[in-house]
Amino acid sequence: MKTSVRLLTVGILLSTVSSAFIAFVGASLLSTLDYRLGNEFVQIEDFEPDSHTETLFPELSEFAGDSGFDVSVYYASLADSDGELRIYSSALPSGAANFESQKFQRGEKFVWYPLSEIPTKEPRQVFNIKGSENDARDLTTWLEERGYSVIGLQNLTWSFVMTSSLPLLVAAAFLLALVLGGGHCLVRAREIGIHRLLGLKLSQTLRLDVTRLAKQTWLPFFLAIIFIAAALYLYNDWAEATLFWAFFGVSVLLQWVGLALGYVLGQLLVRNISIPQAIKGKVRARPITYALYAVRLLALLTSLTALSQMVDTGAEVSAREELQPYWIGHANEQEFALSSNITPDEKEQAAAAAPLRQADREGKLLLADPFWLTWPTQLEAPVILSNHRFAVQAGVAPSEEDITVCAPVALSEESKQTIIDSVAFEAELAKKKVPNFNWKEDCSLGQVFSYDVELRPVINDPIVVSLPVGLEAIGDRNLLAKASQKVLLAIEPTVVGELKDGTVGKVLATAQPHADSWRSSLEEAKEQFSLWSLNTVVAILLVSLLIVAGLFSFQVAFRRELYVSFICGRSPWKMCRKILLAELFFFVTTIGWVLYRLREHKEQLESHYPSTWSMGFENRWSTATVLAVVAFSIVWMCISIGLTWWISARNQMRWTDSEGN
Repeated sequence: MKTSVRLLTVGILLSTVSSAFIAFVGASLLSTLDYRLGNEFVQIEDFEPDSHTETLFPELSEFAGDSGFDVSVYYASLADSDGELRIYSSALPSGAANFESQKFQRGEKFVWYPLSEIPTKEPRQVFNIKGSENDARDLTTWLEERGYSVIGLQNLTWSFVMTSSLPLLVAAAFLLALVLGGGHCLVRAREIGIHRLLGLKLSQTLRLDVTRLAKQTWLPFFLAIIFIAAALYLYNDWAEATLFWAFFGVSVLLQWVGLALGYVLGQLLVRNISIPQAIKGKVRARPITYALYAVRLLALLTSLTALSQMVDTGAEVSAREELQPYWIGHANEQEFALSSNITPDEKEQAAAAAPLRQADREGKLLLADPFWLTWPTQLEAPVILSNHRFAVQAGVAPSEEDITVCAPVALSEESKQTIIDSVAFEAELAKKKVPNFNWKEDCSLGQVFSYDVELRPVINDPIVVSLPVGLEAIGDRNLLAKASQKVLLAIEPTVVGELKDGTVGKVLATAQPHADSWRSSLEEAKEQFSLWSLNTVVAILLVSLLIVAGLFSFQVAFRRELYVSFICGRSPWKMCRKILLAELFFFVTTIGWVLYRLREHKEQLESHYPSTWSMGFENRWSTATVLAVVAFSIVWMCISIGLTWWISARNQMRWTDSEGN
């Protein structure tokens, strides 16, 4: 009885703890995706000249209110909102005061304003619709009747959720609950047999178990709820608490369903045999034994997948921490975010880009684009497209009027032509003449700080392609795009203030220290590492539990064959050779999976596909990682073999004693 109570109690308490982690992951993910703004999206691509764009947003706000759905628009610009990210929503009537609402992530918030008071007249926006598909169609029809060209955007929320760590964590928790529920009935087969002898039905046995379980777990359960609520308050003052508790409740309910399902399946298995066999503990457990091995194979593959993700994120964290000292002394550089208000009109783009060109002439900007030439283009060294100031900072003596190419080795004619063609393409878009080229070979710069926050903030001996001052070789739209790609930076905060006024101030949405993006990337990598570490631990515990459950189930399922083997005097190892073969299969499966991953990683390294690029990718499969996976496999196999020997020896002693008596 105590064993059965422990199993169900462990199931209830584990469901509480794991649900808290699941709820945190789910709430963080949906809050990041801004689920509150709606689940339907449309975008205005273009409009007819006679469209009354100056009255669009007030009329749209009124239409949405009359139709019973909400429309919201993200908006930010240095000129109008001082870089503050705002949400203009039709849910607020004209003249209503703005208000803040905290997001689930600590320190992040929404700032809400009435849609009718949005400071821009540019209609080309993405509209978030809090309503149904019919509402989105009605809005599209309403806009098209007024001369706007509208397209529907796909809601990718579900795709983001399914590709996150959340499904894996939920699946592992559910499987664990299922095993605990089934194990509860297997270890108390004798009590279930007595219940049947007394005429108790399944529902009556269930009621007794639920009553006993409730008496033992209600206090720890509610204490855990109080502790979780207190921790949540300390984290974010209960911001979006409803979202968290919704995830928590669904997760707890799902795991309790797993416990109940395992319990019912176990009860049916035990009740499918005769009462004397049940009282003697002779359960027909072969189906559940095979099922446990199938679930174990699934759990093994799940744990290996979680382990690979943990290693991946761990390698990224390690690589970023090693590069952290390089950011010392780079706290002043400011990055920009491009707003959605950029117009396709060439004159307006030129007006927006002009202040950036002037700032570059004055040496107030840094251009460092390490993604200018990427796969499948391969040169003798990595390439950085730069402006004059960055080139000087890197150690090059560039020309102010010509394009200076500093290469650490002699470039082949093919590489030179690739650079020339790429610059010519940029100049053609800018409708400018291609400047002259000044080639500097054997121009070794050593380590160059590239300001890249995603992949390579430090590059050894790159090829630096320095453009003339003013960046005239880059078209207006591409120049603005460089700002949004975080490769065109202001050297200090005062430059942002100078760019705040005028057309460029409306195009540039926000500005912040570039080093903040690096710190955010590091924190995000650490968070992902923690989540995948948790998933890995849960998966490993699940596999370990399934090993033990499978062994005990095997002893019950093959009890008669094992006893006959004992009577015939066979070795205990021969009696359990099926277990040994199964363990060998799982070990070979693990090693095969590791070899497959190593080969795949090697191919990706050699191919340089962009999809493989990530911080620390080259160290994803180190010798230590491979040894750790092999060590876990050996430990699992040793545990299984050791338990097999112990159970066999215990059974032999019991059978010998019974024969002696």
